[in-house]
Amino acid sequence: MSPEAVGPVETIGQRVKELRARRGWTAAQLGKELGKHGVRWDRFAVANLETGKRKNVTVTELMALALALDVAPTHLLIPLDDRLYKITPTYFLPTLDAREWFRGNVPLYGMHGERARTYLSERPLADLEGRKPDFAELRTTLVPDPDNPDDPDRAVPLVSYSRVEPESGDSSADPADQEESRG
Repeated sequence: MSPEAVGPVETIGQRVKELRARRGWTAAQLGKELGKHGVRWDRFAVANLETGKRKNVTVTELMALALALDVAPTHLLIPLDDRLYKITPTYFLPTLDAREWFRGNVPLYGMHGERARTYLSERPLADLEGRKPDFAELRTTLVPDPDNPDDPDRAVPLVSYSRVEPESGDSSADPADQEESRG
């Protein structure tokens, strides 16, 4: 494990720099991509994040960065390697533990009894049952920017999914419906 601990904003800056370089984007290009997601950053804002001059990132900015770079927010927020991670200036833990805690899978060390029950009780039922969404098709449509509805150059993407219908093995289904679907 690397001896140097890193915190959230430092990690976001490092990961953004790495992912931007992998795409071959300039800081200005990333700023333009962020604008498509409602976050107005220029090349200086990107450079300040990547060099550690920027000391905070809003949740909205984190989400826009994740969208622009096509990664899960977790993969910007928590390092991918094995090192100590500063959740806060005074709370450190290994990155693997931080990821599991952030995903809601395990409570932090020292969280016992009622505190652990409370933590785990906040997980969505679908997570507890291990259910995953089934999506057949991803569609992106450009819609008017809510802040500039009359400017067609400022359209924003609206992402939607169509669900896969479950296989019907139910013998009580209406035969007419079954016949219609075959026809």
